[in-house]
Amino acid sequence: MDASSRFTKAQAAPLTGVSGRAGEKARAPAFEFRKAGLLDLSFIYREIMDGCENGAYSDAFLSLRGSAHLFRMLLLNLLPVGKLFGQRKLYEFLILRRGRDAIGYAGIYTSTQDVEPTGCVIIGFFGIAREYRRKKYGTLMMRRLIDYLPADVRIAAYTTRYADNMHRVLAKTGFRQAVGFAGCQQKVFLLDKRKAR
Repeated sequence: MDASSRFTKAQAAPLTGVSGRAGEKARAPAFEFRKAGLLDLSFIYREIMDGCENGAYSDAFLSLRGSAHLFRMLLLNLLPVGKLFGQRKLYEFLILRRGRDAIGYAGIYTSTQDVEPTGCVIIGFFGIAREYRRKKYGTLMMRRLIDYLPADVRIAAYTTRYADNMHRVLAKTGFRQAVGFAGCQQKVFLLDKRKAR
C-alpha cells in the first residue's frame, strides 16, 4: 500500500489568542502534516544545511558540489514528476506546518539494500526549524509520521552519533537502537508497527 494513501490531516491545535469579538477566543491554525511540494524546497534545503553544520547529517553537503547535489536531489523528489535528469525519485518528503509557518520536515524511502533492514521504511532526513526546537514539536512530528505510514511496516531511522535531540525523539516515540547492520557507519533505530499495535 502506498504511504500517501494513509494521509490524514492533523487535529486542530488548542484555542489561543483573541478574535475580533470581545472575549471570544480564536483558534490557532491547525497543524498540517502533508507531502512536501516545490514551494517547500527552500525551507527543507536550509534546514538540511543547518543540520549538516550541527552534526545531524554528513558534512558532505557543505561543499559546493555537495550542496548542488542536495539541491538537485530535493528538486527531483519535490517535483510532481516520476523522473528527472535521468533519475527516478527515491525520497518522499513530508512537511509539518501550522498556518503559514513551516515547523519541520522528513524524508522517507523504502529500503532495498542488503546493508539496511530490508523492506523497512527508512527515515533518511528529519528536522525541526531552529525556532521550534526543544518545544516538543519533534516528538509531535515523529508521531504524525508514524501514523502516516501503513500499519504493517517496520520503520528505521538513521542518525549520526552527534544527533542527541533526534535520539531523544526516537526514544520517546518507541524506537529502539539496533545493532549488527554491516557496513552502516551510523546509529540505526527501529520501530515495528506490527508489534506496536
